Amino acid sequence: MEQSHSNETNANKALERRIKQVMHGRTARAEHTRIIKNHPSKKPDLTITATGRSPVIIEAEYMPARDVEEEADWYVREKREVNRQSHPIEAAIAVRYPAKLA
Repeated sequence: MEQSHSNETNANKALERRIKQVMHGRTARAEHTRIIKNHPSKKPDLTITATGRSPVIIEAEYMPARDVEEEADWYVREKREVNRQSHPIEAAIAVRYPAKLA
């Protein structure tokens, strides 16, 4: 059964809060638009940035999450950049949320 977008957004926001708690000195932004240079409509599930470091993208979906790896790979394969960052995206992580978390 496919999960609603609002459930996924809530999970992404919870992951954002947790990352902020454990990764001091980093900025985490969930569901933020206009963040990928030259792709204003692209909205990564989570973007993690830090001064002087390459941004990390997290794409997350509830199971079965058929496209999540391909979505994450796009950022690295296409050498995308985050606005106002000096380094390109070098890592993207695909996360599959268990359906029972919804």
